[in-house]
Amino acid sequence: MLHALAHVKRTAVAATVLGLGLLGGPLLSGHAAAGLVTCATDPQITLSNGKIVNLAVTINDQASDVQNVAFALHGPAGTSVTSIVGDSNFAGLESFQYYADSSSNRYESHILVTTGAPATATGTTTITNQWGGFRTSTSVTGNTGQDLVSRLFVWGGGD
Repeated sequence: MLHALAHVKRTAVAATVLGLGLLGGPLLSGHAAAGLVTCATDPQITLSNGKIVNLAVTINDQASDVQNVAFALHGPAGTSVTSIVGDSNFAGLESFQYYADSSSNRYESHILVTTGAPATATGTTTITNQWGGFRTSTSVTGNTGQDLVSRLFVWGGGD
């Protein structure tokens, strides 16, 4: 009985929060935002040293306003890209470059989003190994047109 009562309370609270958000959202907006969406893309890059790098970007703008998404990754010298898997919503608007010019265990990503109108973007870089044994991640938020730079140092596990 207590479990059922707790479930009813959680449901009521969730419904109240959702309802307030739906009612209050348009009132809090200083301008009409019809069609404003959050769009995202996140290529996954596998390197020859077994590291898997996900470069994700979330753009607070209409997808039709996105003009270009440029990804660059600097990784350890002597490594190379073995595969790239993407689920891009921006086919033809994305580019990717890999540079094997960093010291051992150091990675640096650059994400540059170009939009017609000013917007914000959040770039996230996540590194795991092919066995899922460790994970490190960092995010940076800025405006479109800014280079969103993340630097990661991965302890152990080779390069």
